[in-house]
Amino acid sequence: MDSRDRKRLEELKFSAEVIAKTEAVLSLWGVDELFARCTYCKKICFSPYLPKGKHMRKKLPADLFLRRELVGFRDESGEVICWPCDEFQFEYG
Repeated sequence: MDSRDRKRLEELKFSAEVIAKTEAVLSLWGVDELFARCTYCKKICFSPYLPKGKHMRKKLPADLFLRRELVGFRDESGEVICWPCDEFQFEYG
């Protein structure tokens, strides 16, 4: 895991156990970056480019995804979008 991502997780008050497990899973996958930046609001969210699949995301600690404002997606055009911006576009777009 990128040292900036580790620091962000610490700043977001995730437990040492969650950080360690996340780091181990990302290392297993060969992924360096956990976070991406929302194209619309420029806030940090989880990268939508993390491995997908029925069992892949289950390996990451569930505590990460309880913070809905950090969840990231790809919109129709392939841009990174955070949950709050996605909800806003759904309601008002």
